[in-house]
Amino acid sequence: MSRLRIETPDQAQLTVERFLPVCDYSRMWVVTSVKYAEMVKAQLPMIPESHILSEPEPRNTAPCIAYACWKIKAEDPDANVVVTPSDAVVLRTERHWTSLLSTTV
Repeated sequence: MSRLRIETPDQAQLTVERFLPVCDYSRMWVVTSVKYAEMVKAQLPMIPESHILSEPEPRNTAPCIAYACWKIKAEDPDANVVVTPSDAVVLRTERHWTSLLSTTV
């Protein structure tokens, strides 16, 4: 009996693909645990390595966002930041963009 292997993108890859209509790879940032950093770099080689940040230990969402914003501001003080967890399921991407872009300052 043969097994069918289905290759599907993981959640981080789907999140990156979802943002491509409005954000180039060079402007995307990812924050992950130290133990997953190498895996994320392998799965998302198009994102600059300096934009894949590793948390030495989990400190919950707010400190993670603050850390990422601090790093982003150092590189681009005028950047707009959108925070989205990779485990968010977005089925209506058109509606997602309409909502997101209508709130951009």
